[in-house]
Amino acid sequence: MMEQNNNKFSWSRFWTLLKRHFADGRKNNQIMLLAVFVLSMILLLVFTMMPQLMPEDIDNPLMKNFNKDMLAAIMASSNTGTVVSIFSYVFLSLVCSNMSNRSGDIAYLMLPATNLEKWLSRVIYVVVVGLVLIYGVYYVAVFLCTGIGHLFNVASLKLLGSMSFDISSTNMLLGMDISPTTINILLLLGYCMSFFMIAMFIWGGTYFRRLGWLYTALILMAIGFVSVFVLGFSFAFLNLDEMVAVARSTGEEGPSAMLSIFDGLFFWSSIVLVVLGMLVIWLSYKVFCRRQIESHRIRVIK
Repeated sequence: MMEQNNNKFSWSRFWTLLKRHFADGRKNNQIMLLAVFVLSMILLLVFTMMPQLMPEDIDNPLMKNFNKDMLAAIMASSNTGTVVSIFSYVFLSLVCSNMSNRSGDIAYLMLPATNLEKWLSRVIYVVVVGLVLIYGVYYVAVFLCTGIGHLFNVASLKLLGSMSFDISSTNMLLGMDISPTTINILLLLGYCMSFFMIAMFIWGGTYFRRLGWLYTALILMAIGFVSVFVLGFSFAFLNLDEMVAVARSTGEEGPSAMLSIFDGLFFWSSIVLVVLGMLVIWLSYKVFCRRQIESHRIRVIK
């Protein structure tokens, strides 16, 4: 066994820890991934096979190009995606589940590895399972449902693939002529928001010993409420009619003109989210190191 070196990162010790996490959680992860796959298939099929529940006529001008099949596919994708996201974020918050009690703290502390190796191995483990594998299983379900749609000529099922894998196709289906620049900025904002959410749940799982996902979700809800309030208050000072007129003078109309107004806001919001996410990741590591110091003190007192 290699002697512990608290000052130097060792890739061999890191890979040993990472493989151990996957080995220890293999059975539970298999059950969870199977549950995600089955639930995704059920939700996708149920929502897309019930277009008769959709309204016959849609008066909203922004949705004039929709039909029942489109609405069913959108409902299936959004609702199923929300459920899968909940699974993912809850799993990310289990980053320190092996240290949920004093015996787990001591057992993990006694492993011959540095703090960075222990923390990073846990983070990589929950990211691979909670993001790559869970969403991989979800997209497999989407792919299979799309194949079933083509096999049995079910229009709502056939739309799932394009809506999940091709944003330009979704833009066309919705009848919203949004500029490529705005689409790319919105995608960037979405990715940066996801990164911030991932960082927050990893931090929450490190800071809270139990129910980290719940406390983190409550914190994010509070942040979201404050952000919406601040943005709404800020809009009161903007001359939106003039801004829309300027956007339309460039040849853009409708939703595209409205969204292009906020391209700059969306871009800089993305930068802020990345910076905050990196800060939260750093705080997660510092909290992890602090937990180890506290556990060492417990051992000395005992």
